[in-house]
Amino acid sequence: MTLLHHSCRRGTARRGLLALAGWLALGSAAAVMSMSLGSVIGIAAVLLTFSLSGLLAVFLSAERRADRTKPARVAEPDSRPRSRWRGWARGMTAFFLAMFAALAVGAAFAGLPVGAPADRVSIGSLIVPFLWAALVIWALADRKILRPVIGMVGALAVSSAAIAWGLLA
Repeated sequence: MTLLHHSCRRGTARRGLLALAGWLALGSAAAVMSMSLGSVIGIAAVLLTFSLSGLLAVFLSAERRADRTKPARVAEPDSRPRSRWRGWARGMTAFFLAMFAALAVGAAFAGLPVGAPADRVSIGSLIVPFLWAALVIWALADRKILRPVIGMVGALAVSSAAIAWGLLA
């Protein structure tokens, strides 16, 4: 890791050589670790070791700066004029369209021809609430109503087509 770190900081003359040496050292360390610990535990140990050493390299090379004091800024309200139909449209999009899109994606996932049927159904039903929550957050947080509507209608159309294709095939 140190060789790779120095290859990013040095001049161009030694940069390639340091990078090559760093990757060769990492590759040989990974091979030795996986052969000595076994294939399953060795690969997990290699990934954990590389992740922790990368985190350590980033932590040690971070620059510490003094905090700048900024004046407190008050969040500006949306400058567009408020209207009642925009709130209702955003709420209906967030609730109903997000629900239909999430259910369609879950049903399309359950109908995929990959894996055991019980696994597909359980995973398809488990992703529905999380996807529904993400779509509701997207619909309520986006300043433009049309972006979430287009995204959800597109997901609904693709999922419905996948469901129809699975039923007709």
